[in-house]
Amino acid sequence: MREISQEDAKEITIRFQTHLDNDFYIRIPLETAHYQLARELIGRFDTPLRTLDALHLACTSSKNIRLVTADDALARSAEVLGVRVQLLRARVED
Repeated sequence: MREISQEDAKEITIRFQTHLDNDFYIRIPLETAHYQLARELIGRFDTPLRTLDALHLACTSSKNIRLVTADDALARSAEVLGVRVQLLRARVED
């Protein structure tokens, strides 16, 4: 989408890998039930969910864990669907 520079993208990729290596995230194996719930969430038609966002919400909802995201639309969808969510905001540096 070219919203960030290639240098920033590389830094984000390195940081993400570091987070994975240090178990920063909760990894949830996808199950058939997650796909079924994602389909139900999309089929409600009361949120602008796309497939991968719906899968994220299905996984977090099924495990009753908080979704942490910087995506405003995903956070709003989570709230509509009753999924606990924490919206991250960018920090503005001087």
